[in-house]
Amino acid sequence: MARFRGRDKLEGFIDNQWEHGNAFQLISLAHHFANRHLPIASFFESGKIERIDQPAVPQLALREALTNAFCHRDYSTRSATPSLAIYDDRLEIWNPGNLLPDLKLEQLKKPHSSYQRNELIAHVFYKRGWIEKWGTGTTRMMEYCEKNHTPEPEFSEDTGGFSVVFPFKEPMNTVASVQLHSYKVPLTPRRDEILNLLSQKDSMSAKEIFQNLKEPPSPRTLRNDLMHLKDAGLINFEGHTKKAVWFIVK
Repeated sequence: MARFRGRDKLEGFIDNQWEHGNAFQLISLAHHFANRHLPIASFFESGKIERIDQPAVPQLALREALTNAFCHRDYSTRSATPSLAIYDDRLEIWNPGNLLPDLKLEQLKKPHSSYQRNELIAHVFYKRGWIEKWGTGTTRMMEYCEKNHTPEPEFSEDTGGFSVVFPFKEPMNTVASVQLHSYKVPLTPRRDEILNLLSQKDSMSAKEIFQNLKEPPSPRTLRNDLMHLKDAGLINFEGHTKKAVWFIVK
């Protein structure tokens, strides 16, 4: 995963990380990495009281693309691995393995049949509720971007793999991006576990988080972890004191 400076790889990167883990952990980590670097435009519309937040890439579209990358990658290619790259003007997700012969690029932007490269892996994702088995992933990405009023994703095959590119509505400014995201929260194993718990539910109380952690710390340490994640812009809460519930920022 990398946040490159500018619009290509030649100008170097601002942030570069390699992560190891199971597919669900890696997808969550990629989400957190993207959230640290992607801007969210906020504005008000006439006649509406609530603020409207417009992320550069819709969270659900990003999740669909990351999930597809792990379900459809070619695992026989051991020298390559899925990657996430963020440039000033786009976000790219690449995975080893071209489309299967029965599926063409032009079919991805309209309803199409599902062709599974890795049936057992897709079944595990399906049982966990992360995918559907009906070839809707790419069309859902397009729907999420349309609702978010951001450019639709672009699909391509290159260098022995498959790419999903999310163009930004407006290019980011690299200098501003460095200033806005200079704070980095240490993703300790426990904090990562908290993020994984919250990513599986709409919201959880601090007590529920405490009860579901494998090795729960003291209540004070847990509050410190939650506030660090909040300050990093990864999570937020609603309510007051003991009745507050925590959730992933989308």
